[in-house]
Amino acid sequence: MGNHPLEITMMGMKCSKGDRTMSFDTQNNVISIDKAEKMSVHSTIHQFLSPYEREEILQYSPIYYAGENCMSKIQAIPGTEKNCGYDDSNARYITRSKDHIMYRYELITDLGKGAFGDVYKALDHATGEIVALKIIRNERRFHRQAKIEVKVLETLREQDVDGTNACVHMRDYFVFRDHLCITFEMHGNDLYTQLKLGKFAGFSQDHVKGIAFDTLKCLDVLYNNRIVHADLKPENMLMKSRNSEEVKIIDFGSSCFAHEKVHTYIQSRYYRSPEIMLGLGYGTPIDMWSLGCIMVELTTGTPIFPAKDEHELMVLQTEIFGVPPESLLRRAHRTDEFFSYDRNQNTYTPRHYLDRKGKRRLPNGKTLEEACQVKDPLFIDFVRRCLAVDPAKRMTPSEALQHDYITTLVYPPCYRNGLKRSWSENGLVAKIISKNSLTNSSKYSGSEKSLNDSGISISPKEISPHAMGFC
Repeated sequence: MGNHPLEITMMGMKCSKGDRTMSFDTQNNVISIDKAEKMSVHSTIHQFLSPYEREEILQYSPIYYAGENCMSKIQAIPGTEKNCGYDDSNARYITRSKDHIMYRYELITDLGKGAFGDVYKALDHATGEIVALKIIRNERRFHRQAKIEVKVLETLREQDVDGTNACVHMRDYFVFRDHLCITFEMHGNDLYTQLKLGKFAGFSQDHVKGIAFDTLKCLDVLYNNRIVHADLKPENMLMKSRNSEEVKIIDFGSSCFAHEKVHTYIQSRYYRSPEIMLGLGYGTPIDMWSLGCIMVELTTGTPIFPAKDEHELMVLQTEIFGVPPESLLRRAHRTDEFFSYDRNQNTYTPRHYLDRKGKRRLPNGKTLEEACQVKDPLFIDFVRRCLAVDPAKRMTPSEALQHDYITTLVYPPCYRNGLKRSWSENGLVAKIISKNSLTNSSKYSGSEKSLNDSGISISPKEISPHAMGFC
């Protein structure tokens, strides 16, 4: 296929290079030209490139954006340590504002840092869209987990084609300068930021209920595909847009398929389930525990279990729910760290009673109603069933969607603009009908509760070299 115009985008301006004879790779949707033609084309943007890039750019076609002044860029030297100078001492990619990623994405600002990498707001010069661009740290263990993340995100994208299940959508993924990069649709503030803006006064019950509904739609998709999010928290729940209260669940960097679990120490501390601390097997129920914790925090403005370490966390949990069932403690690997066994009484008692401030907290010394600071019996029951200490007795997302607390949600915040609900006989949302009579079906189905103790890791071969950008 010939006579394709090659366009180069520089600093937001497009520069047409006329019609040239090129080959078109239909499989990878890439236009390519020979080296001589590339040298001619790239000479136009020579002033924007560092010496390293003047060789590197020959590997890329088409070129959408080359960054700004080359003097402000990293002056990489081939063959040197720290990824030729592009990485810091922690294997994080060193960025510069207005620089490019893969000669396509323009870095705008930093959105946040995580254990696995950094996220930036970026302009995709190929589409004109603003995206969130995640750059994974350049270490084998992080690459390995990122491949699992990509696999999870691909599954979610296939299961949530119309974007109605509150799952963040991956746009693309590729390898650039030995860093796996993933791009996502851009959304609004996270829920922690929203709480902070409201001076941690908490949200209205209608708002909390709408957030719970959205989150459950995502968790139901995860549950049905045996996917564990493993780090559900307010920071990983974004408002869909500035003017919307609809929620999108993000950051699947710690996620895994239930039969391919790699990590044993997961979940941010405030939202960590008892089975993780005790060293039991885990699965999708840990995300429902996190949801219960989050709902209390969104209501009161403060975490229900604000512990500085796991010992205090167990103290705070037992204060409300008592000592975990003996059937769990006998199976757990870490029981002795938290509880003592009295052979004479055949009972377990806590090893610790004091919180960080020296206050004594006894098992069953505080009610869930006191912790939630609300009197709504449906809310209390919903949270209690999310926070069942025994994961086998915890609600599944499908069961939660049928709970009276959710089915009494007449007009959730995310559907107030001209939308109404149609309910099925069992209380589930059958469809959402707009003024334009467009319908979206919502289907909820559950599978049997179970915990899988396997630790099978993903093989790098499961994602093809072409898909990962190595070829």
